[in-house]
Amino acid sequence: GCDLSTCATHNLVNELNKFDKSKPSSGGVGPESP
Repeated sequence: GCDLSTCATHNLVNELNKFDKSKPSSGGVGPESP
């Protein structure tokens, strides 16, 4: 596994990316994606 703080941060980012598809890191197709 990994330490709780790191996992919690990654999980939070992943949850946010589900709703913000404009984030390039989310792999979304929003206007901000390259």
